[in-house]
Amino acid sequence: MRLFTITTLWYTIISALVFAGAGMAFFLAIEDLMREEADEQLHNEKLVILDQLRKGEAPEPACVSMDKRIHIIPLPAGQKVKEEYSDTTMQFRYADGDEEVLPFRRLIAGVDAGGNAYKLDISISMLESDDLGERILKLVLTLFGVTLLLILGLNVLLSRLLWKPFRSMLTQMQQYKVEQHQALEIPASSIAEFRELGAALKHLTDRVHASFDSLKEFTENASHEIQTPLAILQSKAESLMQAEDLAIHHADDLAGMARAVQRLSRLNQALLLLSKIENRQFPDQTLIRPAALIQSILDNFSEWMDEKHLQLETELDADVSLSMNPVLADILLSNLIGNAIRHSKEQGIIRIRLTSRELQLENTGGPPVADGEKLFGRFHKADPSSRSLGLGLSIVRKICDVQGYTIRYEGRMPDVHRFVLGF
Repeated sequence: MRLFTITTLWYTIISALVFAGAGMAFFLAIEDLMREEADEQLHNEKLVILDQLRKGEAPEPACVSMDKRIHIIPLPAGQKVKEEYSDTTMQFRYADGDEEVLPFRRLIAGVDAGGNAYKLDISISMLESDDLGERILKLVLTLFGVTLLLILGLNVLLSRLLWKPFRSMLTQMQQYKVEQHQALEIPASSIAEFRELGAALKHLTDRVHASFDSLKEFTENASHEIQTPLAILQSKAESLMQAEDLAIHHADDLAGMARAVQRLSRLNQALLLLSKIENRQFPDQTLIRPAALIQSILDNFSEWMDEKHLQLETELDADVSLSMNPVLADILLSNLIGNAIRHSKEQGIIRIRLTSRELQLENTGGPPVADGEKLFGRFHKADPSSRSLGLGLSIVRKICDVQGYTIRYEGRMPDVHRFVLGF
């Protein structure tokens, strides 16, 4: 979930809670204010009745209407009544016979007029106040809801505008390739944090590219400087082996040295290739036809397969095409096919099946390997006595990582080994 979505979601939840709480508090305040107004009205009504009683005027002993109810009850001498305000409800019957329970504010008080004690029971209707409070509450909630929507809308617009420089930098970082080093175009921004972030990213990418160039140059120079003396050693060894006066035991030593030098040279080239693949120094992509390339590689390996009397079965879809570097494609398929030939038993079978989704290479050899992932590790050899460097499948895995392909091993009893390359 994006930061903006999370922020907006939390902002909406918190704002809704705050607005709901504020609306409720406002409603309670209005209701309390109306209650105070009703209490003041009841008090004034009590004073009017008391004044009438003191003047000897005869107020209605009981007054019952939809808005007001007054009861004046004479009390025995000496009886006191505590003055008390309260909320209550009363049932009212309309002329058509319908009944309704209405809210009232009530005052019960005792008064003394001319030596006579009375109990006053005065109630006034709160129906209009309740209706008014309900309308106010609806109005407040509506205003809060509209305000919340406006704030959210403005927040979305402002966020898109303010976060635009950040999105631009993020897109450039996602597309950044150290081997190509396209300098970041930091957009102008009035926000200090974004300016600092842009400067930090630019400094970081410059340092990464400089380190990449330095490592690349070191690897190439080291490889070249190692390869040259190895070639000289190989040439000298071969020249000495052709000398007429060379003793037999010296010839064996020279042959062993030549093999060691040759192996060291191959190892150097393989490690250099791995380094180049990891550094993505094969950026060019073109459309290749795997079926034609596989057939070409098989032709090159035909003598090798004939020596082992291998039976070849192919099922290649000629319409399959892949976008990848042609050098990497040749290395990838050559390593896989070469691996299948190398580990096939005499008179074994090699099956190659190419579809639009995957390439399967299957050969018959020794017992299947339990942990297929180990085959892709560097310097791993199924047969320790083999002259293989143990880097062929590591190179295959690295090319797949660079190209976004998948590679896996499947072993089937008793002697079937299958590599599946997923496009």
